[in-house]
Amino acid sequence: MDQIIIVCLVLVSLFFTLYLAKYKADQGIKYQNDERWNYVLAKSNTITQKYDDFLLLIVSIIGIMSVFIPIHFTFSTTRVLIILYLCLSYRNVVETLTLKYYDQRV
Repeated sequence: MDQIIIVCLVLVSLFFTLYLAKYKADQGIKYQNDERWNYVLAKSNTITQKYDDFLLLIVSIIGIMSVFIPIHFTFSTTRVLIILYLCLSYRNVVETLTLKYYDQRV
């Protein structure tokens, strides 16, 4: 059951990664990289950077807690790498959603 969930999450992240590239290219051509589109890109990048900062904060908190609180977890290396991949690839999901949001609002 866990593997099915992981495969679904990986497929969602892959879809959004491919869709983001296509959406940026199409909108860049449509708006001819005018000031409005550059503003939308800047706002989206700001939100995406906040997502990256949030991930870094979570990793830092877990790292500090593991030093002071003796909790032992057993994770396989594969599982850790998959979780890391999903966290990093969901950045594209956040960027896609914020681009669409600000493109409609601005």
